[in-house]
Amino acid sequence: MNSQAKRFNIKGVIVVIILAFFVVMQIFPFWLSIVQSLQPKEFIVMNTIELWPQAFSIKNYITAWRDANLELGYLWSLIYTVSFTAITVVVCLITAYVLEKKRFKGRDFVFLFFMSALMVPGEILLITNYLLITELQILGTPFAVIMPGLVNVFGIFLLKQFMHSVPDSVLESAKLDGAGELRLIFTMVLPLAMPAVATYCIMTFTAQWNEYLWPQLALADSSEFYNVQLRLLLYRPIIDGNISHPYAYALRMSATMLTLIPVLIVYFVFQKHFTEGISISGLK
Repeated sequence: MNSQAKRFNIKGVIVVIILAFFVVMQIFPFWLSIVQSLQPKEFIVMNTIELWPQAFSIKNYITAWRDANLELGYLWSLIYTVSFTAITVVVCLITAYVLEKKRFKGRDFVFLFFMSALMVPGEILLITNYLLITELQILGTPFAVIMPGLVNVFGIFLLKQFMHSVPDSVLESAKLDGAGELRLIFTMVLPLAMPAVATYCIMTFTAQWNEYLWPQLALADSSEFYNVQLRLLLYRPIIDGNISHPYAYALRMSATMLTLIPVLIVYFVFQKHFTEGISISGLK
């Protein structure tokens, strides 16, 4: 028994070491970016890597926020992200309810058709979506960013999996009391499916906030509607006549760190719902 326990402990230590190695590999570049963003101009040395800031200063963040016009980028990113997430949650919830709780001919075929879309990379749809917004004459407007992708197949699948746990007897009782379909969805199904809905909202919010390629195509030259990621793209500080100056890199890192704040806040606030929704949806 002692030898078996020792072997188990050795295996556990090896697993921890391997996992710690991958954690460090993931965090190390992020840490270097934080260190660089906090370095004042007078402490930055050419072609050196600092593992700890020689001095702490938030002046870089203030400068980057002002010069990159991140305030306007934040505004449009919030508009795109919140509106897209809200609309797509409603669409996915209704679609998942119909596919899970309604019996109709061809239901399985419709579901398989939706699932087949998961095998199609999103980049393939860029051309067709671009042609769509061009024909609708919304190219270069905020609607062009929000409209494509409102029917999210992954969201439909996630919510449908969770709806296995919603008892049909509860829905039938509500129908006998005179509840309509929309009332069933938003007063009965939605509260019960809240963990899965919260999970989907977190994932959608993060993905939409970090969206870069599609807004660049959809907005074209309409820079007044650029989100925070495109503002970051345009931010090219010139220090002492040199765009490659180390302090210019520090300012860009500061701007990058500022774009991460909403995602980090959303994740840490709703982390419990995120893990609960993933675990339950995966088990059903």
